[in-house]
Amino acid sequence: SMPSFEVVRCCECAAFQVTQQKKRPVFACVLCGTKQKMLRTYKAGTAPECRAVVQQLNAARGAIEEQEFQAIAAEDERSAWSQPEDAQSRHESRAGAQAG
Repeated sequence: SMPSFEVVRCCECAAFQVTQQKKRPVFACVLCGTKQKMLRTYKAGTAPECRAVVQQLNAARGAIEEQEFQAIAAEDERSAWSQPEDAQSRHESRAGAQAG
């Protein structure tokens, strides 16, 4: 019989990956090496089926992380522009006076 595979997610780095079904529900993450119990199976099937699902899930995860990063970067840029330049330089000179 063909070996069965599962799509699992790492509890540490959150990467989706394919693992072969075993009697004991444990695996080590292929990316960060964390040994862990399988808490949830996202898909079970053949290796190619599971690989396709892993690619979709990790691509979606990457897109979400990129959106979050862009939102944080935009927020940082807005807050930097909203501070008047002279207020920022006054703060820096005060910090320098306290240090000395």
